Amino acid sequence: MATMTTLPSGGSTLNIKSRIGMPEFFGTSEASNIYSSAEHLTGPVATPLLEHAGLNQDIKTPIEVLDLACGTGVVSAHLHQILKEHNTQELVKLTCADLSDSQIAHVRRRMQENGWPNTEAVVVDASQSSLPSDNYDVVIIGMALMLIPDSRGAVKECYRMLKPNGCFAVSLWHIEGWIYDVRDALSNLPGSPPWPQDSDELISAWAMGPWHNVRFVKATFQAAGFFCYIFRAFMRCVTDDYWTPEQRAQCMPLIEPALKDFFNKKYGLGQPFTVERTAIMASGRKPAK
Repeated sequence: MATMTTLPSGGSTLNIKSRIGMPEFFGTSEASNIYSSAEHLTGPVATPLLEHAGLNQDIKTPIEVLDLACGTGVVSAHLHQILKEHNTQELVKLTCADLSDSQIAHVRRRMQENGWPNTEAVVVDASQSSLPSDNYDVVIIGMALMLIPDSRGAVKECYRMLKPNGCFAVSLWHIEGWIYDVRDALSNLPGSPPWPQDSDELISAWAMGPWHNVRFVKATFQAAGFFCYIFRAFMRCVTDDYWTPEQRAQCMPLIEPALKDFFNKKYGLGQPFTVERTAIMASGRKPAK
């Protein structure tokens, strides 16, 4: 499937500097602002993730759910919407957890504004959690596992925190289809500064491991102890690490005009256009004792 998209404004996401700077970035208030404004991209993947985890069905008995690396709480918001429609909010105890104080503060405001029952928000390191073992029926990580520095450690932590027969479900970017148009649009910038040439190169520039590769995901789940793997592809419609300071100074102001000119010529002045994004939905179960 494809989604209608709009041109970026402001370009603040281009200030995410490197893998080393990721933890510091997610601790800033700017991270909450960026993630809130990006929910029109991450939101459409939330409901399929919840469906993949079996949380879209009528829940008959009390369960505990952990939304790990929850960010601004977009997955939790979709979960509460589903639970409200099924009149099952009282049966689900939800914990929203994130490393960032500012993200958790945002989630707590969201909880209060929307009146989410049975929900708490806590500051937690996904790869070294203080949360209890064998405690959760479902652990979900929405579009964030590939950003966690010790992402394999986070998978092992999820295994530890799940009850026997509990479900671990994640969503991960698989293909970033927009990169090709953006690459072509910026090819005539002064000095031809380098830019990722395909989706694999783009994702490899910021992800903490090859999480866009289904074989890698399955192997990592297996190494942590999970079984009954299920993988599905879900489709919806760069980083200045490539550029020198001189190239950034010269070309950053030219990005938005170049994109607008390219897309207007390719798709028609003022016309909507679509790009394809594919996400992996992956889940595994902790063996029953």
